[in-house]
Amino acid sequence: PLIDTPETELPDLAPGNGHPGYLGGSSHSSQPRWIQRDLVLTPLPVAIADTALSFNGRDEYLAAEQVQGLNLSEFTLEAWVKLDAAGQRHGLITQGDATTNVTHFQWWIDADNRLKLSSATANDISSNVIAASTLTADRVHLSVVVGADEIQFFVNGESKGSRDAVAFTSAGSDLYLGRSFDEVTYLQGTMQEVRIWRGLRSQAQLVQNRDRQLSGAEAGLVGYWRLDSRDATDLPDDGLIRDLSFNRNHLHLGGLLAI
Repeated sequence: PLIDTPETELPDLAPGNGHPGYLGGSSHSSQPRWIQRDLVLTPLPVAIADTALSFNGRDEYLAAEQVQGLNLSEFTLEAWVKLDAAGQRHGLITQGDATTNVTHFQWWIDADNRLKLSSATANDISSNVIAASTLTADRVHLSVVVGADEIQFFVNGESKGSRDAVAFTSAGSDLYLGRSFDEVTYLQGTMQEVRIWRGLRSQAQLVQNRDRQLSGAEAGLVGYWRLDSRDATDLPDDGLIRDLSFNRNHLHLGGLLAI
């Protein structure tokens, strides 16, 4: 009982023990007292949404100019993707200078069903081949971790190869999701939960957080777009895709998304 009356019995709730406690009697100079406190519970993780943004593979993409906080030399990219068709190029994330077509990094899937990463100062770096059914049957979690010593590719949290590191030099402040700067490679399929991290995420961290939504305030998170609308009709009135990280690099529709 939440009372501080002397000699009040406090029952032992463990089955079969029967060892109650008692608040000190009136002769005691010190009495324990109950103090009311708010109970603070840690929220349970929220699963990622069942919906994702759809791209038609021809002219639909998301874009932002003058982005900040993405000039990184070591970083991690993540996204949930489901392709409409394998065996062709699909653009995921491109950052750099769209006017001059100089990239800081470009992440895409090639016609051989491999994750690819490149920049203006680095040749194409490829993962191992991914089964076509993995990319098309259901949404799949893709990630690449760019470090000073190596570059690692992951699919659903499992390694898809590592390669020797190359330098990624900052270039421009444009960001595209769903296409490359050269207007050749567009995404045909759906994408959601796009995340850019400063620094290296471990394999355990990728697995732990891939199925849950983030708040946007996580340490090291420099870009976070949930993309949990089905199409343009589900977007806010201003048409912006919100970056929930502290950088607030909100994305605009670069083309009319599928309706």
